[in-house]
Amino acid sequence: MEMPSQEEQEIARNYVLKRPLERPDTSILKAIICVCIYLLSSVLMAVVLLRFLSWLGIFMFLPESLANFRHQNEFWFNFIFVAIVCLIVGVFLLKPAAIGCVRLYQRYAPEHVRRRCLFKPTCSEYAILAIEKYGLIVGLVKTYFRAFKRCRGTIYRIDYP
Repeated sequence: MEMPSQEEQEIARNYVLKRPLERPDTSILKAIICVCIYLLSSVLMAVVLLRFLSWLGIFMFLPESLANFRHQNEFWFNFIFVAIVCLIVGVFLLKPAAIGCVRLYQRYAPEHVRRRCLFKPTCSEYAILAIEKYGLIVGLVKTYFRAFKRCRGTIYRIDYP
């Protein structure tokens, strides 16, 4: 990593140390409510989808081994179907959930912890930008390397995702 200019270091230093900390309007209660709404809505949607597919007769086209399992263990077949649908729905909601976790950190982390970052944007701001730009997996990997590998020392830097 090349050494930033003195001007870049001063800009980043002023940004990190002198700016007012953003405290997003979120709370643990809001997060819990969102998780409960997700769970209830995805289970309800999965149950409705299961009943609709049964009504259409789609399950008649299952391979013989699955059809036998469905008839012998109807409860477990339904349970597994609902769980798979909930997981599929959850995959689409992981990105907003990860951003919500970062916002909870921004809301509740003490000032002395949040001011440890040596970068502009700060590591939590970088996490949100990286997840939005690159998606969940790549964004989290970039955030990990930024927060735990690069954000060390005493040199302030400017580094956008």
